[in-house]
Amino acid sequence: MIPDTKRYTWSEENVDRVQADPAVYELYENDELIYVGSTNNLNERFTGYSSSKFKDEPCKKATTTYKRQYMSTEASARTSEKIYLLEYQSANGKLPRCNKKIT
Repeated sequence: MIPDTKRYTWSEENVDRVQADPAVYELYENDELIYVGSTNNLNERFTGYSSSKFKDEPCKKATTTYKRQYMSTEASARTSEKIYLLEYQSANGKLPRCNKKIT
């Protein structure tokens, strides 16, 4: 999983502070990891989640905190996403509840 132990509160203010860079990210509901994802532009992704209030992805609506790790490229973010999902699946026997498959 993302090695940084710092989690940020899911809030409009914090969402506005993320960089427009490639990243891998984890969404949490309290202490439960519910989703691992990656993007070419974290600011755009999080702004979309925030403005729609996760309308198109109701499973993620329970998000209370998040972690993020900026990467140099989208390809490295996607590779890290796969690695983190495989680690989670190996340790827990399943994917986080909002991840349907490893792509």
